[in-house]
Amino acid sequence: MIMKKKSISKLLAVALSVCMCVTGLGVSPASVAADSVVKAEDNSVSGVKLVFSPTKLKLKRTTDGHTKGEYVSVNLCDSDGNVISKNVAAEFSSSDKFVIKVADYLDSAFVTGVGTGTAYVRAKYNYNGQQLEASCKVTVELELTPEEKKQQEQASKKPNPIIVSGKRITTTAYKTKTFSRKKVIRLSKAKGTVTYKKITGDSRIKINKKTGKVTVKKGLTRGTTYNVMLEVTAKGTKKYAKVTKTVFFWVKVNF
Repeated sequence: MIMKKKSISKLLAVALSVCMCVTGLGVSPASVAADSVVKAEDNSVSGVKLVFSPTKLKLKRTTDGHTKGEYVSVNLCDSDGNVISKNVAAEFSSSDKFVIKVADYLDSAFVTGVGTGTAYVRAKYNYNGQQLEASCKVTVELELTPEEKKQQEQASKKPNPIIVSGKRITTTAYKTKTFSRKKVIRLSKAKGTVTYKKITGDSRIKINKKTGKVTVKKGLTRGTTYNVMLEVTAKGTKKYAKVTKTVFFWVKVNF
């Protein structure tokens, strides 16, 4: 019995809802929801064209600094997830060999991530005498190190609006004195916990790293002004980034 071309196309659209069936090898397979698999349409050039949910692969760093890509196996499946690749002559290929590498094993293919970006796994196959095509979108991402994740997280936050500057304080040579942070450092608009770290200055001038209080011990030279450099760090919040500012304050020793 000879069927008309229009009838064959209609039959294919109904009976051949073909999908790319992805199975993980050492990685979790991407799930393709049943309602996102179909969307077949008759096309005089490529026959049945299907839309797929994207698959994501990772590039992982090895101990020698190179990258190693995750890989998955890909088969042609029907709408129920049954592999039909073994029953058809299929050719698999990559749309961008710098993103994914596709090794064609006739009834299936192995897809490996080789570079970051987006590409398509393409399948050409013959079914009932018609040449059909299918494709599957693949996104390859580089797995970040903990330090890179931290840097990326910081980069996505708003700048910390901290304003800080140093003051001039006066002491005597014969007596140890302690000054509150407000007497020594002007500070406003800091987001997150603030800490203090002395960088340079006489060893007899000390600063509390948590409170910012400054203790000036007796014994400094009369008539001398001492410069002290310190770092003021605002830890930041979920919204604002961490920041460190370098400031100076001055200790004048009276006669």
